[in-house]
Amino acid sequence: MNYTKANQALANEFGAGQVEVHKAKKGDPWEYTLWFLDDDPAPGVIEKAKKIVGRFEPSRWFDKLKFHSE
Repeated sequence: MNYTKANQALANEFGAGQVEVHKAKKGDPWEYTLWFLDDDPAPGVIEKAKKIVGRFEPSRWFDKLKFHSE
């Protein structure tokens, strides 16, 4: 995954720092995760972000494991 290019494409679409793709923590069963500044992003925003990341690396998303900060 080219995180720099993927994050630049996300910033171009959503604004700097609004949506980013981050490398997963060691031991996580996935390689990377989407991070949203808004704790409750609209479903359309999530889907658009997943499509943008998919341009850089085909992805299978674990939507059932999503979480929100408290």
